[in-house]
Amino acid sequence: MLALLLSGLLVSGVAYALFRAHDGQVEAEPEPEPEILVEFAPPEPEAEPEPIEEEPIVAPEPVAVFRPAAARPVIAPPQDIPDERPEESAAELN
Repeated sequence: MLALLLSGLLVSGVAYALFRAHDGQVEAEPEPEPEILVEFAPPEPEAEPEPIEEEPIVAPEPVAVFRPAAARPVIAPPQDIPDERPEESAAELN
């Protein structure tokens, strides 16, 4: 109990000392900053940019491409294409 009382007095004494020390300090008024006058040059008139000459768009000309017979795709009629589906059977499934 005595230890609690002493620790409370110590804490309150430190707080009071800090409070009194803070009151003694007088804040100095900040010095006024000197006024600086800045003058800007008048804006220069912008020169118009030179127009960009665009080339006219021309449609590409068709070019004949030589393909040897071996490189040409072979198109088979639908009757010649084998049916890849498995045949259905009437047998029972096990």
